[in-house]
Amino acid sequence: MGVHIPKEDVNLARSVSLMNFLRQNRPAMYSSIARVGSQYAVKARYFGTKGVYSSFLIRASDGEWWHHSKGTHGKNALDYLIKEEGMDFTSAVFEILGRSEAYYREKRDSIADDYSDRSPVRQRNQPAEVAIPEKKVLVIPESDTDTKELYAYLTGRGISPIVIDYFVEQGSLYQGAKYKNVCFVGYDREGNPGLINQRATKGNFKGNSAGSDRRYSFMNSVLGQTEVHVFEAGCDMLSYACLLYEAGYDFRKCNLIALSGISGSGAEGKIPMGMAEYLDRFPDTTTVYIHFDNDDPGRAAGKSLKEALEEKGIRAVQQYPPAGCKDVNDYLVGIRDLRKTKKKEETLAV
Repeated sequence: MGVHIPKEDVNLARSVSLMNFLRQNRPAMYSSIARVGSQYAVKARYFGTKGVYSSFLIRASDGEWWHHSKGTHGKNALDYLIKEEGMDFTSAVFEILGRSEAYYREKRDSIADDYSDRSPVRQRNQPAEVAIPEKKVLVIPESDTDTKELYAYLTGRGISPIVIDYFVEQGSLYQGAKYKNVCFVGYDREGNPGLINQRATKGNFKGNSAGSDRRYSFMNSVLGQTEVHVFEAGCDMLSYACLLYEAGYDFRKCNLIALSGISGSGAEGKIPMGMAEYLDRFPDTTTVYIHFDNDDPGRAAGKSLKEALEEKGIRAVQQYPPAGCKDVNDYLVGIRDLRKTKKKEETLAV
């Protein structure tokens, strides 16, 4: 007779991404994975097929996977073990959680003993039970089949398709299927989505998906770079990438990070979680350029961050758009409008 696996354990097993599982439990396969555009591809030699890469692909934005030559598909490590390795459901859960039938039998017996010995009144010196909070599971919006609304919204804010293409191909920018929101993805150190910041393409909604960890920010990072430009929001970061591109610089080689807001940076000397994680990940950083909003909260947060960084021996420079522009995107749109007006005047003058 089998054992009962609690629903919370089943949900925990389902929350484990395939990439994270492979890294921990299938190192040979994990070492054969390479980033190809917006996906991870398993190299052909792992499956013994011809060519450089096999038909096994893992989408970077949400971990959904496909093995096209076999016609299998799944969304997590549990699906993979069942469909690819042929495990039954119970064995797959055991494999992911590192547990066994004996574990659940012992747990069941322990609970039974606890109830049989329980006194209606807790002894005076007996410590109260403390609930251990479970790790939050990131809710990842399903990716849409196209990016029409995403491109329309971002180009409408003056952002070049060249910049949009780059981040879409990297897997850090995509369009949500249900609400058509722009989704800015922040990855953890294992390459799994850790934060999804959403911005409505129609309406004013903006915010992080449930379960987002604000340590992991939407960014572009290049090894060996000691400078980084930091922004409040993803659109500002994309706008600055446009300005770099138009000035003749390769934005792809610049370290850029968007913090999804500046809460937590108003207190004196406090560094936002996303910035702290970045500095821990890139300890050779020497200079941080701060591009927060040109308003009272943005200036206060920028000043606080600058002081905190300088205490760590890191050079910090606050840079703001000209007067009359609220943020970097506002400045970019202003430049676009100015060019259109000038072009129209030149056409009328002919």
